[in-house]
Amino acid sequence: MPIVRFIKNEKQNASAMKGSIDYCLQKCKTVDSQTGQRYVSGINCNGLNAYREFMTTKLANNADNGRYFYQYVQSFSPKDNVDYDKAHKIALEFAEKAWQGHEILVTTHCDRNHIHTHFIINSVSFETGKKLRQNPNTLKSLRKLNDEICAKYDVTPLKPYTKTKEKRLSDGEYRMAMKGESWKFALMFTIDNVMKRAKTKQEFIDEMKRNGYQVLWTDERKYITYTCPNGMKCRDIKLHQEKYRKEKMELEFELRRIETEKCTAESYSQRYDSEDGTGITGDNRGERLLESTDQSEQKPE
Repeated sequence: MPIVRFIKNEKQNASAMKGSIDYCLQKCKTVDSQTGQRYVSGINCNGLNAYREFMTTKLANNADNGRYFYQYVQSFSPKDNVDYDKAHKIALEFAEKAWQGHEILVTTHCDRNHIHTHFIINSVSFETGKKLRQNPNTLKSLRKLNDEICAKYDVTPLKPYTKTKEKRLSDGEYRMAMKGESWKFALMFTIDNVMKRAKTKQEFIDEMKRNGYQVLWTDERKYITYTCPNGMKCRDIKLHQEKYRKEKMELEFELRRIETEKCTAESYSQRYDSEDGTGITGDNRGERLLESTDQSEQKPE
């Protein structure tokens, strides 16, 4: 279930770009602790020297202003059939096809159980000197390309969203719901409320338990099974909307995980905003933000 996500990076200057590049290059994230292999590459540049080469291209074309860089993340689920080598190989092919004529830093992070690759793209083309432009369809096109490449490597892409016909309520359930006496509707109401707050699957299970519901949700089982406070049991398939289905819930939490990583990465890069471009790194606050995010995603299930 590979996903490509755009990181907005509202700060656009040389120091913010350096901060994002430095974060992506950290050895503790890019080195496989088992083999010692480091997963840092550059497309049309030396990855380890990306900042200087990006700036050289900008200055040569008098384009050291406005949008400095773009950042994307390609993320794999722990369930995907990828190791660090395959993830990095997929990322390189994706980057070469996605941003032709641009310098790109490609770093695969292998310090967590979800393998993901960061792409930092120089906004200025080394071939034409023109800036890379995006439009509302850019991300859609990139995700289509990502799906095509992943399929070639036997990695199952995300299923396209299709609206399915929802189950019609029985007359009895409708009358019960109108009276506020249906335990099934109470369950759906609780799920909706918990989903407003939960960032991870484990947080969801814990919060449901605090509301009196037991949740049986494992990789081996096809459905999520809920045990209600009145002792009644209900599978997700018996609820009345697709959003309650296991595959939809898992996709939602994967998207939330990537969104959290995006926000914390932005917070990190924004700390690199000093005039000399060296950044504010003494207290490692940016690293701690990202580490706390990763740790929260790995609570035992």
